Amino acid sequence: MNHDRLARLTTDALYFALIGDAERASDAITEIGTSGSPFDMYAACCGFAETAKRAMVKALGDEPDLTAGDMWILEDLKPGTPDKSPAETFAVRFITAYANDDRDTAPALFRAAIEAGPEQYVDSVCALLGNAAQLRRLSMQDAPARE
Repeated sequence: MNHDRLARLTTDALYFALIGDAERASDAITEIGTSGSPFDMYAACCGFAETAKRAMVKALGDEPDLTAGDMWILEDLKPGTPDKSPAETFAVRFITAYANDDRDTAPALFRAAIEAGPEQYVDSVCALLGNAAQLRRLSMQDAPARE
């Protein structure tokens, strides 16, 4: 899949997830998965995680200084649900690893999702997209005023 097509599909998936059009978001992800390679899907997941990271920066007003040992800690995005599915766990951990520039953990998590089988892999990518959209929505509501 060429870079421009991948970028368009990733953006489409994010946009449709953000506005709550799950079917069209699913169509975009499905096309990445069927027309692209696992590397393309990993790139899309990084795009979703980048959106989540930028949303966290906007909502919180600044970001941790990773060079000083600070880090992002992303807690429960769905409070009140005691049992997290593996897909939900993947999504939170992937966003956290990506935001912390953890170049070992993010790809390892993605690889583990693939190795867990097709259903788990799809569920994990969808959960990641859903969390990115949820964080983006929250950032649009709760962003601190900037001078």
